[in-house]
Amino acid sequence: MRGWMMIVVFCSITGATQGQEMANCQYRYFAGSRQVASSVCFDKENRWGIAKAYNRKGEVIYERQLRRIAGHSSVVFSWYNTGGVKTAAWSSAPDGGIQWYKSFTTFTEDGQVNGEIQDSYDDRVTTIAPKEPPAMPTVVVPTKPTAAECAVIYSSEFWFTNFTPYPVQAIATHRYRPTERYAITLMPGETKKCGQVILAQQFDEPGRTFDFAAAPLRNAKKQRLVVIPADNKPPDNPAKEVRRFYYEVRRVL
Repeated sequence: MRGWMMIVVFCSITGATQGQEMANCQYRYFAGSRQVASSVCFDKENRWGIAKAYNRKGEVIYERQLRRIAGHSSVVFSWYNTGGVKTAAWSSAPDGGIQWYKSFTTFTEDGQVNGEIQDSYDDRVTTIAPKEPPAMPTVVVPTKPTAAECAVIYSSEFWFTNFTPYPVQAIATHRYRPTERYAITLMPGETKKCGQVILAQQFDEPGRTFDFAAAPLRNAKKQRLVVIPADNKPPDNPAKEVRRFYYEVRRVL
């Protein structure tokens, strides 16, 4: 696999975040403690940021620069029951460009990287140019009109399951277009589709595009809820152009 050619991008992001206060942070902690397992922080303008994962010793085991301008760079974590980071899915793309870069990193429960898959536009495009193209005679051949081939639309659906004992409202808010929102009501134990991410020719994990939240409808108003990726229900494909991603609404005990 070739290098990702991301040196210029990373240098510009690092320069933008140095010396800026990370005012907006989200933390996840190891179970039963206040020791940080992962953090996602942005500056006060919510433009530039950094995502980190830590082991039990407090050492950084994963780090990516983030941005919400000039395209995007984002990380979606999942966690073990112990609170430690289980996976990290990174995605980056420039604004108005066709390039894209992704990686999926897995970790052991004791905080060791045990696997990484990388993918990018660069790795899927190969151009070979001969040094001395052979001379070819010019031939004019009548051509028939052809219809333009349209890109196939792929739908990445996100489905929620309510694991709480009371009705809840689940909300998905687009990270870069906050006015784009989905909201559904879920009864206890109910699984329902909330929305989808539409892309041409590829699927994408919805948690990279949407922020998920949930709240009780009637009872336990002060109960805190979280929306997390389903550990025991991997994505499936009910149709060739449709992939379902599953998430769980759970109580924070």
